[in-house]
Amino acid sequence: MELDNPARVLAGLFAAVVMVVGVFGLRKGLVVTGCGYGALLGWMLWVGVEESRRFFVGLDPELGRGFVERDYASMCDVSYGSVWESLDIFLLAHSVGYWAKMLILRDATTTLLISILFEHLEVTFQHTLPNFLECWWDHVFLDILLCNALGMLLGYVTLKAFKMELYPWWESSISSYSPRRFLQAMLGLAIMMVSELCLFFLKYALHHPPSHPFTLTRMAFWAWASGISYMDYHRYVSAGPKGSFPPLVAFCIVLCTLEVALVFRFLPLTLPPALITTPWLATLLLLALFIPIHYTLRLRPLSLIPLHASIAVLTLSFIAALPDVDLFGKDHISHLLHFY
Repeated sequence: MELDNPARVLAGLFAAVVMVVGVFGLRKGLVVTGCGYGALLGWMLWVGVEESRRFFVGLDPELGRGFVERDYASMCDVSYGSVWESLDIFLLAHSVGYWAKMLILRDATTTLLISILFEHLEVTFQHTLPNFLECWWDHVFLDILLCNALGMLLGYVTLKAFKMELYPWWESSISSYSPRRFLQAMLGLAIMMVSELCLFFLKYALHHPPSHPFTLTRMAFWAWASGISYMDYHRYVSAGPKGSFPPLVAFCIVLCTLEVALVFRFLPLTLPPALITTPWLATLLLLALFIPIHYTLRLRPLSLIPLHASIAVLTLSFIAALPDVDLFGKDHISHLLHFY
């Protein structure tokens, strides 16, 4: 290995940071697992995707045979046969996943936002990950309104049954005119979505099937780490400006950053079509307008217009970018597949 490669030197530094941070001030149970996982991520960033694949094939030779991702966008007509063909074990995984998210975040608004926004992220990156190509009714009805909603409902019932504390991330930030709390809630939302998005990119890059123990182990680790870190993060947010940033949350952000670095190193990522990137940029601009109008000028309810407009822009772009919705007179599936 060449030590003069900047990417590898940076990878080594990242791995060292993970190990050093893990030694100080973190809970014992998560330290050992998190540091081991961080060291593995640093090593993979160092050696690259081919060597990483060979490493996992050495642990499980079955991975060397490859697998074919299921196609969810080949039968998009609204019929009993198409819907029945789309039903599989991953619908149950959706429900279990959002049950767990509800227990971790303890807030229906935040969990619902993740449910909706992640479907938009699937549409955004469907030109890179073929598995993200789905029919419109699969995104809207099977995922958001059925499986995700059922998981959220079961999570809420579980929270009430065990009398667990709820975390009102957004209500307090909007009503108290606190830009700090709003940005903190946005950070918590972003970390959860980026971590979940990395799961799909990494299993695709490493040729790991969704049901493989390696994939399930990573999901279990992040569920465990998130349950503890979001509890610490809520205490930090509730403490106000006098609170100190939780070391476990910082540790998880480092691990998430390592995973993002792996995605960029392993995959030749390209920008989505303008039909998708333009609305995202417009949404960020509207949110940037909302913060000073709402929190500095306090022109409520006028300040909520940019927020509602950003939701409308994302919704329209989501509909327009669906592979089986032809709003602009072109075949979206063929348009997207030329990126592969």
